[in-house]
Amino acid sequence: MTEWSAEHRSFTIETYFKNNDSIVATMRAFRKKFKIPPKKPLPSRKAILRWVTNFLKTASALKISPAGPKKWLRTPEYVEKAKAALIKNPSRAARKHSSSLNISDRTLRRMSHDNSNFHAYKILITQELRGTDYDVRKLFASVMLEKLKCRPNSA
Repeated sequence: MTEWSAEHRSFTIETYFKNNDSIVATMRAFRKKFKIPPKKPLPSRKAILRWVTNFLKTASALKISPAGPKKWLRTPEYVEKAKAALIKNPSRAARKHSSSLNISDRTLRRMSHDNSNFHAYKILITQELRGTDYDVRKLFASVMLEKLKCRPNSA
């Protein structure tokens, strides 16, 4: 994905309105103005519409930054809530815990790993090898070797 400058964005928005809201005409003018070869990428239809929408909302061609400070959820209170939920029901899926606590799945996993020493795992059912299995495997191998010796070479 190419990062477009404020100049690119403002030209695109201006051209979009001059061409009666035509995205195709805007893309052609963009390619011509900035001398972009035919195989090189242009701003997508979605990007152009997003730029126009942002411009109509904010009167700016620049990116809209998220409103307010970023919410940091790995606070001691959230860590304790997550720890309590995991201790209360350790067999419950992390996805379900995260949705009930209203935090992202990844944040919950980080908190559980870093602060609570819980580690996510998936139970796999495997076959158990017993003492008698060794003799059966040895017998199978010897039978197969005998069959291979009796077989004529097909090479």
